Amino acid sequence: MNRRLPLALILFFLLLSACSSGVDSNLVTKHAEADNLRLTVISPKEVSSNEIFNVEVSLQNVGDESVELAYSDPLIDLYVLNESGEAVKSFASFANEASRTIAPEEIVDGQYPLTLPEAGSYEVNVRTSGLTVNGEPLEGIGNERYLEYVRSRNPNLSEKNIAHIQTAIMIEEPIIIKVD
Repeated sequence: MNRRLPLALILFFLLLSACSSGVDSNLVTKHAEADNLRLTVISPKEVSSNEIFNVEVSLQNVGDESVELAYSDPLIDLYVLNESGEAVKSFASFANEASRTIAPEEIVDGQYPLTLPEAGSYEVNVRTSGLTVNGEPLEGIGNERYLEYVRSRNPNLSEKNIAHIQTAIMIEEPIIIKVD
């Protein structure tokens, strides 16, 4: 019996490594979480110029109770900066107010098709719009870099806008995509 255990373990690890070989090594996944809400982004690390690719984004209620969200529609902001720090693509939320209930473990997701025309490195930045959860402003995370970016373009940003920005969940470090 003891001689079979090492053989079984070897077979188990061989099977495990065979199953994990299907993982796409060109994808990167990042998460940020605040108040039982988890923001996830999945993106390729490398693409060819003018190749159409998707950035997948989801917001999940990881808590045990439903939450009522109020936000600026759309729920997710995604913007891409080139090496000079200029926005080359943007899906931003400065539109109508919206609300929705998200049940426990429910996932709200979307895909953002992108094309980057020139070789170089690009930053993909993902955040929710400003959120109110069950009637209370969310204590957001990761918004310092975004706030700095917005202030550089609008030095007279109002305190109301600053407070709104700080109620979002942002992936703290951008995803870097290399385009050849």
